[in-house]
Amino acid sequence: MSFLQDLFLAVVNMSITASYVAIGVILLRFLFKSSEDIFLYSLDASSFPPGMSIFL
Repeated sequence: MSFLQDLFLAVVNMSITASYVAIGVILLRFLFKSSEDIFLYSLDASSFPPGMSIFL
């Protein structure tokens, strides 16, 4: 395969994985809606890759 095809497939796979993680986080937020806020904040933070700031 060419470089561009490999790059495209890598981006598609990362997008699919990110979608699964987002759906999982949303479902967990609904399940633990009445729990403490710090748990929900840490759950949200776990969906970001290390070194990435949500305040960019």
